[in-house]
Amino acid sequence: MEFDALYYDGRSSASRAVRVRAFTSELTLTGEGVDVRVPREAVKVEPPIADTPRILRLPDGAQLRTADDAAVRMLFPEAALLESRIHTFERRWPYAVAALVLVAIATWWAIVHGVPLAAEYIAAAVPAEAEAALGSRTLQILESTGCGPSTVEARRQAALRRRLEALADNHAYRLELRACPRIGPNAFALPGGTIVMTDELVRLAQNDDQIAAVLAHEMGHLRARHGLRTALQGAGVLGLVTTLAGDASSITSLAVALPSVLLQTGYSRKFEDEADAFALQRMRQAGISPRAFADMLTLLERSHPPAASGKTQDYFSTHPVTAARIERALAAETDFDRCASRGLAFERRLAACSSAIVAGKLSGPELATAYATRGELYSAIGAHQAAVEDLDRALASGSRDAEVYNTLAWILATSTQDALRNAPRAKELALTACELTRYQEPNFVDTLAAAHAEAGEFAEAIRLQQKALDSPEFDKRFGKEARDRLALYAAGRPYREGPR
Repeated sequence: MEFDALYYDGRSSASRAVRVRAFTSELTLTGEGVDVRVPREAVKVEPPIADTPRILRLPDGAQLRTADDAAVRMLFPEAALLESRIHTFERRWPYAVAALVLVAIATWWAIVHGVPLAAEYIAAAVPAEAEAALGSRTLQILESTGCGPSTVEARRQAALRRRLEALADNHAYRLELRACPRIGPNAFALPGGTIVMTDELVRLAQNDDQIAAVLAHEMGHLRARHGLRTALQGAGVLGLVTTLAGDASSITSLAVALPSVLLQTGYSRKFEDEADAFALQRMRQAGISPRAFADMLTLLERSHPPAASGKTQDYFSTHPVTAARIERALAAETDFDRCASRGLAFERRLAACSSAIVAGKLSGPELATAYATRGELYSAIGAHQAAVEDLDRALASGSRDAEVYNTLAWILATSTQDALRNAPRAKELALTACELTRYQEPNFVDTLAAAHAEAGEFAEAIRLQQKALDSPEFDKRFGKEARDRLALYAAGRPYREGPR
C-alpha cells in the first residue's frame, strides 16, 4: 500500500513531500532528500479531528501528515474502531451536546462531592506537626486582625481551661483567650487542637455550662478537622494535590487562607450540624444539659448586630445559626436534663426531677443526681422532711457530692422542726463535706460550725465560724449573717433557720 504525505523531521518546521510505502513490518518514506525506514510498531496514530489531515507520529519527534484517511485506517485497523466512534461523535451535534452534558455533570460531581471527599482524605493525612504549625501561624494572623491579649482575670482563665480539660476526654486541646472587639463574641477551632475564644463571648455567657457548650462545639470542629478541610476545599484540586505531596508553600498558603475561612467564609451547614451533634453528645457524657447550648445560641443571636452594619465578624457570620439548630438542642433535652437546668422555673425543674425518677431509666449516678437536685429544691422552699428523704436517697444511690452532704447537714443542724434535727449526724455529714473539699469551701466549714453548736460544743463552733470568716470572699458575701451566728455561739445558743 502506498500514499502521499508531508514529512516533518522534528528538527525544523519545514515539510517535504514523500511517498509512503507500507510493508509488513515497516514503512519506507522516500522523497527529495528523504530516505527513511520506520518500524510499524513505532508509529503512533493521532485520532482524526473533523476533516483535518491525519497525523502519524514517528520516533525522534518526526511526523507524517496525509489527507489519505482511508490508507491510514487500512494500515492501522486497531485504532480505526475507536477513532471512527469519536469521529462520529464529532460530526453529530447531539452526541457533542451529550458529551458536554456528561462533562458538566462530572465537573459538578467533582466540585460538590469529589473535592470535599479528597479534602477529607488529605486533611487526615496532614502530619500532626504540620497541622500544629498551621494552627500557630493561623493564630498569629488572627492576632494581627485586631485581637489583643485577654483582659479576663487569670483565675477565671484557669477555671475555663480546667473546664475544657474536663470536656476533653483524653484528647489534647488548648484554650487561648483573646480580646477581639472588632470580632465580638466568637470562638474558633484552629488546626492542631487550639480553641480561640474571645473575651466578649466569655462575658456574654450567663454561666460556665454555656461556655462549655461552645467549647464542645469547637471540639467537634477539631475532631473532624473542619477548618482544614474547608481551607483545602477552597484551595481546589491543585491545592489538594500539592498539600498531599507536602509542598511547603502550599501549607503556608493554607495558613494565609484559614483566617479568611474562620472570619468570613465560615463553615458549611453540614459541618455545623456535625459539630452540633458532637457537642450535644459530649455534653450529655459530661452531665451538661443540651439547654445550655440552646441558651448560648439564643444569647448569641440576640447579640447579633444588623447585617447591614458590616463592621464586625460575629459568631453567626462564621457559625450559621437557624431556629432549627436551637430546636434540635432543645429536642435533645430529657427530663433529667431539665431537672438539672438552673435556668428553668422552679416548678418545671421539680416536675422534671420527679418524672425522671419515676421513669426508672436513670443510671446510678444520674439517679443520685436527680434525688439530690430534688432534695435541694425541696430544701429551698422549706419542705424539710421531703428534702431530707431525697438527700438520703441520693447518698444511698452512691452520691459523693460535697454539696449533698452539706445541704443535708445544714437541715439537720439548723431546721426549725425539732423532730428533724440530729446533731451527731449533722456533724458527721458536715465533716465529710469539709474533707471532700479539703476545708477549702468556707460555706461547708460554716455548716460544720452550726452542727457543733447544735451539739452544744460552742467552743469548737466559735473556732470553725471564725475560720470560715477568714475567707475574704465568704466574709464579703455572708459576713453579717456569719457574725450574727458567731454572737449566738458566744452566748451559748445554737442557730435556727430554714435551709439556705
